[in-house]
Amino acid sequence: MQGRVEPTPEVFGRDSELAALRGLVAADRRAGAVLLAGAAGIGKTALWEAGLEMARAAGRFVLAARPAGTEAGMAFAGLIDLCDPVGPEDLADLPAPQRSALEVALLRAEPLRGAAPGPHAIALAFLNVLRGMAAGQPLVVAVDDLPWLDPLSVSALTFAARRLRDEPVAFLLARRPGSPSPLELVLAPERLEVGALDTNALRRLLASRLAMFPSRVLLRRIVDVSQGNALFALELGRSVRRGGVPAGNPDMILPTSVEDALGARAVALIPGVRRLLLAVAPHQRPHSRNARGRRRTGHRRRRVRRRRAGPRRIQGAGIPSPPGGRSGEPVRTAGASRGARRYRGCGR
Repeated sequence: MQGRVEPTPEVFGRDSELAALRGLVAADRRAGAVLLAGAAGIGKTALWEAGLEMARAAGRFVLAARPAGTEAGMAFAGLIDLCDPVGPEDLADLPAPQRSALEVALLRAEPLRGAAPGPHAIALAFLNVLRGMAAGQPLVVAVDDLPWLDPLSVSALTFAARRLRDEPVAFLLARRPGSPSPLELVLAPERLEVGALDTNALRRLLASRLAMFPSRVLLRRIVDVSQGNALFALELGRSVRRGGVPAGNPDMILPTSVEDALGARAVALIPGVRRLLLAVAPHQRPHSRNARGRRRTGHRRRRVRRRRAGPRRIQGAGIPSPPGGRSGEPVRTAGASRGARRYRGCGR
């Protein structure tokens, strides 16, 4: 019995993608794999969640993980999430070494004699869990934000995917553009490029999520500035609402860019949090291999000097800051200068 299902946001303007997901999880289809690929905020997760709802409605049991960047270094974090609905009865038929290894990896048991189980035993146990569960009910193994999945979980999933044959196990993956993972290379999934939403879809999205009904001129402006990105369009809509002028007013002034809308939101933060935001502002620009090599050389030289420095505190934020900055200056990570420009006026 699947656990409680969280409500899924309504999906707009994605008829072809929804049709592909419906085909993936159909009751008469035994296996398959679909990859949702697209930029951040474009709507991959909404489609991924809709796919899970379709799977449950079709009678499939769902094993899902939504890894985050902060968890990418945690051993088997993704596998723990995937196996969260897996009960002791699903492990009962495993050979004792495999069951013990998987229970230790899932943090359900202490390692025997203090020895950590090997990744091969864990991956083999996971494979046999999938086979055993699929014998009773078709499965969907789903991973959102695949690049953040920790390496040990990627290895276990790849090991299992390579050995599954006719078992009714479907895979639903989502990721931003980038190099394919080992799991993708094994599965060779059907790739669905999630692109920009059209004007009508964004209009329905704003009405559904924000109860906002902009004028035709304002809607066209939101479409142009957001470039059809659902997350950005919603942020622009919130910016309009914060302006206090009815959305139907044709004279409503919209921020000239998503960055301006985010900057206005950041300015409202308390000063300490605002400075912290500037300190850790991410950069998303791709870098060439040569440029990365040059930066590494500089980083090594600076690292030697920084080892002697003790931790300082970011002014006003009340948390330790990385060593190496000069007194009186806000500490910035790589790309924070671009982040500061991105959130114009936030540091004042």
